[in-house]
Amino acid sequence: MKVKLTLTALMLATLAPIVGQAAIQSELPSAKLEPLLEPCLDAILAPLEEKPKMPRVKVETLRATFAAGVVTASTPAEKEIYENAMAVCDAMTSDMDARANAQAAAKSAAQAPTLSTGGDIIASADARGRHPGPADQAIRAKQADERAYEDKRAKTESAFVDSSAYTSWVKNGPDLRQNVMNLYTKQVELEALYTKSTGPSPAPPTAIAQATGDSADGGGTPGNVGYGTFSDGKGQVIIVSQDHTAVRLLPSGAKAQGTWSFNEQGQFHIKFKSKTLTGDFSQGGRTFTSVHGTVFTRAD
Repeated sequence: MKVKLTLTALMLATLAPIVGQAAIQSELPSAKLEPLLEPCLDAILAPLEEKPKMPRVKVETLRATFAAGVVTASTPAEKEIYENAMAVCDAMTSDMDARANAQAAAKSAAQAPTLSTGGDIIASADARGRHPGPADQAIRAKQADERAYEDKRAKTESAFVDSSAYTSWVKNGPDLRQNVMNLYTKQVELEALYTKSTGPSPAPPTAIAQATGDSADGGGTPGNVGYGTFSDGKGQVIIVSQDHTAVRLLPSGAKAQGTWSFNEQGQFHIKFKSKTLTGDFSQGGRTFTSVHGTVFTRAD
């Protein structure tokens, strides 16, 4: 039985960093932002005379989830990650608003005279030296309307493109894109630092005693703590760090951050958001046994 448990522990020691990393990566805000970046920026920076569909609802919905993350964040680092993710969303929605304002300003400025293509519409109804009849008069009236329409359209389009709002938008477009991408780059960097700081340690220090005292069987001594990765043999893993933080990994890949301390009875106490583990480490820090009988064995 001990040989089988040891083999299981060794396998989990190899897999724990991978499982933990996968769980972290699946929750990163950057992974949710990335699919929106290209379609959003392409729509925002499309020619101002076009009317592309803006993914405003998707961006605002995603921002709401990040705002919830700020509220539930358990550490300043997590809070900063979600706040920066909100800033990425805010930058995109702000650019959408800026585009709409520039488009409206350019339209209102479309009043200056310009060249017309209406002259290409010729009077094709030939009177042949005689007074045009009702049919010819109708054709010529229609052509006159078409020339007037083309005159107005050309005038509007040219004034729209030549307006200061249009030229300013074209000039500042690259800066808008760069601002969003700078915030996204910062997002990736913050998450990389967070993942590095919360990931399992490749070479954790050996267990040390936090209080003196020995028991007759050499185990369950109050005040002992083991640092490193521990598994219950069923896929549940806990990672205990020297800075009084702990991480709990479930078979599903879910991850929870927690803190540990000693209670008044000298028992090791790990508190997570949805679960609390209380128990004792063995004298050598190789096993942790909870008060409910679950045994976690050192897996690194």
